Amino acid sequence: MRPKAMELGLKAVFDETETEAVETWVGTTKPYLNDVPITEVATRIRDLVRHNAEGSEILEREARYFEKHAERMRYREFREKGYQIGSGVIESAYKHVVAQRCRGASMRWTDEGLLETISEVRSLFQSTLSQM
Repeated sequence: MRPKAMELGLKAVFDETETEAVETWVGTTKPYLNDVPITEVATRIRDLVRHNAEGSEILEREARYFEKHAERMRYREFREKGYQIGSGVIESAYKHVVAQRCRGASMRWTDEGLLETISEVRSLFQSTLSQM
């Protein structure tokens, strides 16, 4: 789930002393990300608003987010196909490749030189994509 935005909405709905209620709601909602259509998460978010109008603007925005991006949030299907969920694997691979290429034996880069080189490569890549 989108932690920061949801946290704000949940804090508005639940009293600060109701941390257990927040944890319970999140705990019972997380399985919905895998087992049912993602739009059910939006329904659960809207159910909170019906019980308490506080934070309704934030929570409504979050509910719309889940509805808008439901097609990209088919986590169960993606896992069944063996796809990686989350950015951790990609970020780790990127960091490894960049480190391998830029910190190899006898490689010396200044921060400015590395940034300029990466910017040039990215620009070339982006311009190639736009010509396709």
